[in-house]
Amino acid sequence: MSIKLDNLTYWLKKFYNKTMRNLTKIEHYVPQVYLNNFCAEQIKNKFLIWKYDKEKCLFSKVNISDVCVQNFFYDIKKSEIQEYAQTMEDDKLIDFPNSILNEDQPLEKFFSVYVEGELFNKIKKIINLYNENKEDLGKLDKLRISDEDLFYCSLYSQYQWLRTPDMKQMLDKMGEDANKGILEILDSYTGDQKDTEQIRKEIKFSETKLAKKRTHHEILFDAKHMTGMANIFYHMYKWIFLYSQDHLFLTSDNPTIFDGYYSQKNIPLFFPLTPNICAALIHEDDKKNYEKYDNGSFVKCSNDCVKYINMLTFHNANKIVLSSINNDDDIKKTLFN
Repeated sequence: MSIKLDNLTYWLKKFYNKTMRNLTKIEHYVPQVYLNNFCAEQIKNKFLIWKYDKEKCLFSKVNISDVCVQNFFYDIKKSEIQEYAQTMEDDKLIDFPNSILNEDQPLEKFFSVYVEGELFNKIKKIINLYNENKEDLGKLDKLRISDEDLFYCSLYSQYQWLRTPDMKQMLDKMGEDANKGILEILDSYTGDQKDTEQIRKEIKFSETKLAKKRTHHEILFDAKHMTGMANIFYHMYKWIFLYSQDHLFLTSDNPTIFDGYYSQKNIPLFFPLTPNICAALIHEDDKKNYEKYDNGSFVKCSNDCVKYINMLTFHNANKIVLSSINNDDDIKKTLFN
């Protein structure tokens, strides 16, 4: 199956160049439309979810709109442009697209409309298919998700994996390590310091918040990069959708559990979609399961398997674990037993 970039590029261009009148201050790096699937209780217009704070070891029921958010997480503000000018001792603006300099929030809008709109609708199709057939397990086990929807599930997973603070910190760390290596080479250079002045200036800029945020933005806005990564996941592995009606899946502030080294039993990705469904990939090295399951199939998950995935969710979480389970004891049993 050949995946074209036309549709994604259309949305990127549309929202990259679109001017927004009102700024969104509170930006979710794990979207509400996803977390609503794990809602424990609805009171009027409030959707509540159970939150477990890993540092405080504390459970609380909170509004979904108040979790997994940071102010202006995706956007470059004018104050950061000014910080760049001060850091570089230069009042010239860096060559940024006007939409970012004018605080038009193209990335926030792009996520809101395309990723959480069109792409998440593909996820909802999978969720709805399960919900419509969960009473007939014989029929459910024979259903198959279409190739197109599997690709878009892969693309959505990539966006969710890359959009979190954890991934931004990882990118920052990679940049810092690379700069450190370059500086060590420059420090050992015996030639004229003027020869390396521009490189040192560029490294100094790359350590500013502005440059780090730009790196994160450019990856998420790179249509070829994102679809390329999605195609790798789509073509190289089998997608299955684990389901459980007994023990429930948890999620977190870092819900896409990705393991590039396949230490997790040859499964490079787990992504809980609802308390009942978790997307998973099977590597071809896992010959037994790779041959056993059809691509895009629903597979019943044992209670031990649910506990294993929840354990990974717990360890993969940055600060908080999130759940639809509305009883402290049940969550503790799921997490710690």
